[in-house]
Parts: sequence; structure tokens; C-alpha cells
Amino acid sequence: MTILIYLWQFPQYILGALFSTIWTRCLELKDLRKVKLKRYAEAHICIVSAESHRRHKWLSLVSGVSFGPYICLNDENDENDIRHELGHSIQSLYLGPLYLAIAGIPSVCNNVWDRRFHKRWTPRDRIRWYYSRFPENWADKLGGVNR
Repeated sequence: MTILIYLWQFPQYILGALFSTIWTRCLELKDLRKVKLKRYAEAHICIVSAESHRRHKWLSLVSGVSFGPYICLNDENDENDIRHELGHSIQSLYLGPLYLAIAGIPSVCNNVWDRRFHKRWTPRDRIRWYYSRFPENWADKLGGVNR
């Protein structure tokens, strides 16, 4: 069954392995966890120091990311952030090869839109807007996050 999960999520596995390697080699790794997602799946969570994250020119633009079973965060993220990213990992299990098109691209677009056009909003309003949109609201639901 495990080989079928790898094949089902192949693009996410490749991108996740690549991105998490870059994430942990360029930033100061603080914690590496494995969390059971579903019966045959496991998430690999890479948590780096927020200080090293803020200092990096390009990686500082990414607050948290999920590519299939690979999740990258910094140590300022809270339990809701971890559960939200686990929700994205579950989306990847459900959507397989369609995950990047159906959930990944809209998520990136929402993030860019928020950073570009909501600069004058309060942090609370930005959070409310961002997590009310698809696929973020679905990831919250799957991860058990109540905002």
C-alpha cells in the first residue's frame, strides 16, 4: 500500500523532499517530527529557528509549506499552524496528483494576494480573510483547527 501512496502523491514527494532539504540545510534545524496522518501515511515536519528563517533572503517569504508528507515551519508557528499544515498533507492524500493544481496554486495565490494587497489591514483581519478562503478553510477543517 505504501508504494501506491508514493505513486499517488509523486509530484508532492519530489517537491517536498527537495524543499525540505533546502529548508533544513539553509536554516537552523530545531526539531524534526514524524506524525501519523492516516493508516498508511506519515508526515515529516521540519521546524527551523525563526531567527534563521527571518534572516534568509528567499526562504523568509515562506511562512509554512506542505508538499505531501513534508511540512516545513519555523519555531514561532503554534499548534494551529502545525495542524493546518497537516490538513494540507491530508488534502494531498485525497487529491493525489491534482493536489498542486487544486490546493497548492490557490494557496500560493491567496498568500501573494494577502501580502500584496492587505498590508494596511490588521493582523486579525488578514488572518480571518486568509483562512476563510479555499483551500485554507478545508485544510483547517481536516487538521481540526477552529479559528
